[in-house]
Amino acid sequence: MKRQLSSLPALVDDIRLIKDELSELKIACDFSHAKVEEFNARLMDVESKVTQIGNTDLSTLHAELAKAKQDLSAQEQRSRLNNVEIKGIPLKKGENLFSVMDAIGRKIGYACPKSQINYISRVPMYNSNEKLIIVSFLNRYFKEDFIAAARCVRNLSTIDLGLQGVPQRVYVNDHLSTDMKKLLSNVKNIAKEKQYEYV
Repeated sequence: MKRQLSSLPALVDDIRLIKDELSELKIACDFSHAKVEEFNARLMDVESKVTQIGNTDLSTLHAELAKAKQDLSAQEQRSRLNNVEIKGIPLKKGENLFSVMDAIGRKIGYACPKSQINYISRVPMYNSNEKLIIVSFLNRYFKEDFIAAARCVRNLSTIDLGLQGVPQRVYVNDHLSTDMKKLLSNVKNIAKEKQYEYV
């Protein structure tokens, strides 16, 4: 019996070790269970939000987005109300754009003093190596009169302005935003199809 009981302390130590390991396993299981519960709660919250979004009237959202785009486009066009776009004048190194404006003013019979110009610059054209001239006037009415005078001169060309090289047609127009240019292009295409004289 003494011999059989001699292994009892080792057995008690093994039981204690197993008990400690079971305790650690229980703690780990409790932690994992808490995480699963937290994940489940978050998943239910996400599902609830997705349901709310799904119930939102998408046509209302589309309408609001379209209105915001329209307002932005209108604002962009308003910021260009004093601007003129001049296309067809070839870019030359060391050019003086104020001299170009003087030449145009003389040809169309509407003087354009430097004091009426806020800024003048070359800007690149979309999908082109050509750069057009943008002139921003200080006064919108001066700009409107300038464009009206330019439109009275038919077939304005670089030769009319005393520029050397191959003659090119020069166009003086309002400075339109990208959306307005697309709209004008669409209207012109429809007018061509319907054989309207002008738009």
